Amino acid sequence: ENVRTTSLGRRGSGVRRGSVRRPLAGPLHRLQTMRAQPHQLQRSGNHMTSMHMSMTPDGDDFLSPDHLSLGHSMETLDTVAEDSDDSDDSEQGDIDAVGKKLACEFQLDDHSNTVYWAGFSPDGKVVVTTSEDETAKVWGATAGELKFTLKGHSALVRRAVFTPDSNRVITFADKYAKVWSLSSGQLEYTLQGHTDCLHAVDVSPDGQWILTASRDGSARLWRCADGAWAITLVGHTSSLIYARFSPDSQYVVTTSFDNSAIVWKVATGEVVHTLQGHSDFVWFAAFDPTGNKIVTASKDHTAIVWDLAEQKLQHILEGHTGPLNQCWFSPDGEDILTCSEDCTAKLWCAKLGCVNFSLEGHTQDVQAATFSPDGQRCVTASSDKKAKVWCVKTGCLMYTLYGHCLAVLAASFSQDGRHVVTASFDDSARVWRMP
Repeated sequence: ENVRTTSLGRRGSGVRRGSVRRPLAGPLHRLQTMRAQPHQLQRSGNHMTSMHMSMTPDGDDFLSPDHLSLGHSMETLDTVAEDSDDSDDSEQGDIDAVGKKLACEFQLDDHSNTVYWAGFSPDGKVVVTTSEDETAKVWGATAGELKFTLKGHSALVRRAVFTPDSNRVITFADKYAKVWSLSSGQLEYTLQGHTDCLHAVDVSPDGQWILTASRDGSARLWRCADGAWAITLVGHTSSLIYARFSPDSQYVVTTSFDNSAIVWKVATGEVVHTLQGHSDFVWFAAFDPTGNKIVTASKDHTAIVWDLAEQKLQHILEGHTGPLNQCWFSPDGEDILTCSEDCTAKLWCAKLGCVNFSLEGHTQDVQAATFSPDGQRCVTASSDKKAKVWCVKTGCLMYTLYGHCLAVLAASFSQDGRHVVTASFDDSARVWRMP
């Protein structure tokens, strides 16, 4: 894993001069792959080899290697970024025109390959990171000391999700999800049964169920207590991309390459609603705090708000000029946050479906975005090597988080809102203290 592999993808993804690294153009959950023989393409005198490569169903996008790099043109990656910036970005306390530059509190840098995700446990005591080096790691959230390395997967570990009591963490890679004890770092059990790679995992808010969604076209519900498989959710006509529980744990929503989302009843596995309205893949979905509404994000450049109680499409959120990557309701349900490959995020009025603020300042794709637990701020993560923290009430940029030397793939707040953790292609995660 210490040998860097190259792959095909979008040019100009924050690659520093003199290094060849994979770009990311699109959300991490945008996953579909098939094994292939090595391919070698030539462009402008540069030769690169990709060991695994596949097309999405529409043929516009391709992924390599191991599912997680998405591009939009059949080009090789230049060794020099179009916007390479070696300026001094790390000076703490400098004020630019629209926000304060912050340096990180500490860096989590024991991984030997790309860190795709990082997040705080609900109790705020640990941070978990997941990586292409086929491991996840558990770190102390106060000082950043490494507590455990979770070994057992045989493919890149895409993401992790905590149980609500912070006692366990679930990681997933290839066709399997694994449940680990956060107190000992020991593997408790493995969820196996899917016939193709997993694209998403979630845990119900009541801690009773684990939800997995797979490229095999199905989702499964497992009992969290013992890992026993309970229900298979079959109804989509193509690979699943994302899945999430409702706040009351009674329903789940799944999204798919079939351009739809489906709402399922947990107790019986029956379809409650089929949400059809997008004209392209549905990457992401989220419930509002009441569980009565869902927002979906699509490759078709729009998000849609669905009223489940009235069983109707409520709003189409139009304004982005590129595919959307994520969408979230604010904790109070009043606002919606979207982020896109058009280099922006947007804050919308959930009731009216209009744009409150366009969060502009990133120079490349915004890979991820989320609200702080109190809903007063939001954070965005971008391929331009930066994360930014914004005021939800005014849309103003508050802080820019400098220090990563490659694309920032994920960013999220701690439960108390006092810290942000970021994950990057530069093989590290970083923890930032909010002033």
